[in-house]
Amino acid sequence: MSNYKLTFFTCPKRFSGHSALIQRNAIANWRALGNDIEIILMGNDEGVAEAATEFGCRHIPDIATNELGTPLISDIFRVAHEQSSGKTLCYVNSDILIPPSILSAVDSVSAKWLSFLIIGRRWDVDIFESIAFTGNWPAILENLRLKSGILAPSTGIDYFTFSRDVFVNVPPFAIGRFYFDTWLVQNAAASGVSIFDGTDYISVLHQNHDYKHIKAHALKFNNKQTDEYIVNRKIYTTYFRYYSSVKGTVISSNYIFSKDGKIAKKQFSIAISVFLIYNYIIISIKYVIQLFFGEKFLHFLGAARRKINKFISGALKSRRS
Repeated sequence: MSNYKLTFFTCPKRFSGHSALIQRNAIANWRALGNDIEIILMGNDEGVAEAATEFGCRHIPDIATNELGTPLISDIFRVAHEQSSGKTLCYVNSDILIPPSILSAVDSVSAKWLSFLIIGRRWDVDIFESIAFTGNWPAILENLRLKSGILAPSTGIDYFTFSRDVFVNVPPFAIGRFYFDTWLVQNAAASGVSIFDGTDYISVLHQNHDYKHIKAHALKFNNKQTDEYIVNRKIYTTYFRYYSSVKGTVISSNYIFSKDGKIAKKQFSIAISVFLIYNYIIISIKYVIQLFFGEKFLHFLGAARRKINKFISGALKSRRS
């Protein structure tokens, strides 16, 4: 096995238009983190092989998919475990920019904990041009965050950094169709894995994009894409009774990083207690809605909530500028 400190693995979308720009930014960013980083790009969508060659990444094209051609998380993680050489693994979405602090975070955690998961909330930013990862590029990312970044809620987790004993057997969730990321965190917590919230120390940036790839996928298969959400939910509920927007988030962490990289045991505050009670009430309401009105109505309400949140975020962003 190689002495790679960390292996990033991801399954990119098709390299086309704005998606090509932000994915190239992300991969160039990971490569700039150093020579002790291994990067594995999976899947055979347009441009993936070429990007792997350009940035010196490993390319594994053959990934299991469902009947609609959507890659399965189970095979992505299986291949990562079998084919990677890093001492620590990191599943990351292909539009995420990561600062060098992730390396010192891995060093700090792996020195004291054998089984761990490092996660964190993302900062949403608009990026429409290529970024040159030369010179003091970490300062460029930090300026972007401070100028226009919007911190995502506790569910906004786009990277999962973990020891090799974690996520050995992941269920066959369809990628990008909800539930799988929540399952990862909730499964780690239920398995006794030490979970670290790196939000304040590892300021990852999510390059905003549209969701045309999902809409096009749905139209191609006569809106059967909705069924993928339902299948993912059924898989999730075979492990956990109902979806939890609390247990599958950074709120489940045992430890927290400070802004200067120090690790502290997480304290259970009154504010967190109130938040947990509130969310359990919401979960109960969702469960009743699902029971009496069905899954698709629940998804309709979820879509409406996301549109409202997007409107509020846009309004706040306008006020800040």
